[in-house]
Amino acid sequence: MKAAVHEAAFTVGVADAGPGRGARVSAVADWLQNAAAAHARELGFGSRQMREAGVAWVLARLALRMDAYPPLGARVVVRTWPAALEGLRAMRDFHILDAAGAPLGAATSVWVALDVARRRAAPLPPFVTACHPAQAERALELTGRALPAPGPGGPQCPILTRLADLDENGHVNNVRLLEWALEPVPAGPPRERPLLVDIAFRAECRHPETVTASCAPEGGGPALLHALTTAGGTELVRMRSLWPAG
Repeated sequence: MKAAVHEAAFTVGVADAGPGRGARVSAVADWLQNAAAAHARELGFGSRQMREAGVAWVLARLALRMDAYPPLGARVVVRTWPAALEGLRAMRDFHILDAAGAPLGAATSVWVALDVARRRAAPLPPFVTACHPAQAERALELTGRALPAPGPGGPQCPILTRLADLDENGHVNNVRLLEWALEPVPAGPPRERPLLVDIAFRAECRHPETVTASCAPEGGGPALLHALTTAGGTELVRMRSLWPAG
């Protein structure tokens, strides 16, 4: 039976946790993409069906708010559902819960179809639009269409792509890009556990490539702006992160 809302359980493993034993935000993002993929398969528009139509799902934007990070060994439940269709964009939302059902966080995401041959956005296949069970509930709202770039003078970090960073679409996976965007965050709050990340994926990153990760404060508050840029000047990612005050 095809469920309009899908639940997937995960356990915070050793590789998911950072200093302090709490799960990393990248681990949470990985759980979200796995839950989304499983539900898409169940609904009839998973990666195999998309490939047969000459396209692939790619994540265009993810906003993830975490109220608490689960500790090492904890059981986590991700609840996900297709939220809306807007032109070429398919929205999918998430609730992240602990084993007792208490909320840990929430997320919203925007997905587009990538033409595998032309490597550019394509219309959603008819079998997606025909059976996309859009739900009225939204877990989180995007703050706006565009994220600003960080200003000059902030910390930077060079990154070299690896073959291990590539996913089935032949480009660097979105979770790796999120991790890279956090690399230049100055010492202070655990860089693996921001309160909020809002990340826009603007271009593919293929291998081999040299990438510069940069960040800078947004105004005088506890938020940072991030970017990933290739050696050739292509902007791969823009991101905004929010951290505990002080």
